[in-house]
Amino acid sequence: MKRAIPLLAAVMLFVLAACSPKPIPAPTSTLTATPPSAPAQYGAVTIRYDANGGSGAPASQSVTKDSGGIAKYNLSTAIPVKDGYKFTGWQLEDDTAHDYHPGQYIANDTGSAAGDITLTYYARWDTADPPTPPVSNVAIQYNGKDMSDFTMAIGSTVQLRVIFFPIDAGVTPVWSIADTSVATVDQTGLVTGVSPGATKATVTIDGVSADCIVRVKGG
Repeated sequence: MKRAIPLLAAVMLFVLAACSPKPIPAPTSTLTATPPSAPAQYGAVTIRYDANGGSGAPASQSVTKDSGGIAKYNLSTAIPVKDGYKFTGWQLEDDTAHDYHPGQYIANDTGSAAGDITLTYYARWDTADPPTPPVSNVAIQYNGKDMSDFTMAIGSTVQLRVIFFPIDAGVTPVWSIADTSVATVDQTGLVTGVSPGATKATVTIDGVSADCIVRVKGG
């Protein structure tokens, strides 16, 4: 009977161990990272220039549409050339109702944010104005007649005129007089006698001159 006690103790320990609550493992969870969504892809717009018979068309440029399908850009400031013509602006493809000038800001509604497109601007030309011929045939007149020498009294006035070719040259005559102690002249060509003597009145137009002797008599 002395050996039964340890055996009984062993059996009790086994029963207690079997009946003891086992630890419950902590729940595990797996987190799956969601990749960020890819940015929306908007279409590219290529702006192309056609010199339309001329030369020196600007280089093409490219912009990206915004989410509303709007392409925003400034036209090139470069200007093409064409012999015998003057450049008047750019025309967008078949849009004949509008002219666009170099450097102009454009916000073009392409209708869709997706897809690549090309916009072509064509040079507009007009017949060039003929060059203005140089001034020539400058002459001084008085009362409708060419005048190269005249006599006047002290205190009197003489209205000189100038004629030249071409008459629409868009230049302004400049009057002067050599000796203002004898006579004076204003910028309309009005000569006034001051004292006895002789001097020279000159009118200059675009570098071309004509002279007239002015004689002032006393008394």
